[in-house]
Amino acid sequence: MPSHLKIRNGRERLSVPLSARFQTAIHRAAYRAKAISGEGYMQAWNSSSWVSHEGDPHAAANQLLGELDAQYDSDKLDQLARNKGYDTKNGHRN
Repeated sequence: MPSHLKIRNGRERLSVPLSARFQTAIHRAAYRAKAISGEGYMQAWNSSSWVSHEGDPHAAANQLLGELDAQYDSDKLDQLARNKGYDTKNGHRN
């Protein structure tokens, strides 16, 4: 599960943390996977791939953060946390 959204526009780059509810879900997923310390815990935290976007990266980040919030409602985040960060529909880790 990504903890940051990374945007770039040419040479300008921006990394923005996802909201607290995403951070909480990541922590819960790591706890359920018994990866609550050291390297195992840190593996649960990652960033998105760089997203190329035209225009102001801050405006793009706000738009994409809004889309992620809409896509990952509380029920979906709870399900991911219960499944140790895995999406049971497609079988891969988010």
